[in-house]
Amino acid sequence: MGCVSLFIIYSLNKDISLRQAWLADKYTTLVARAPYW
Repeated sequence: MGCVSLFIIYSLNKDISLRQAWLADKYTTLVARAPYW
């Protein structure tokens, strides 16, 4: 049980960090493009 819950928490954390990285990438792209609007 402990291993399973640890694995689930690890997967969720990885998913969240991936999503944060994706959002940061989108945000920097918008900021980089902003002067050209």
